[in-house]
Amino acid sequence: MPAHKFKNPKKLSKRFLIDADQLSDAFKEQFYSDAREYKILPSDLYNFRLKNNKFYTKTAQILFQAEINKRKKELCKKHL
Repeated sequence: MPAHKFKNPKKLSKRFLIDADQLSDAFKEQFYSDAREYKILPSDLYNFRLKNNKFYTKTAQILFQAEINKRKKELCKKHL
């Protein structure tokens, strides 16, 4: 269940807003900023985002998967 102020919104505009908000969490700057803010390892945040981010639109899911895969590659490079 998405941790968001809207629960199962019926309006498409609210669904797009939720998708955009959650999608931004996967982009590099926001991702590492969140890890610092929450005082957790980026690898732990990666696992959390992978399990907990849910989307209303297929496009948002595809974009999220592409961005979160970039974070995975970055994290793998850091551990080599």
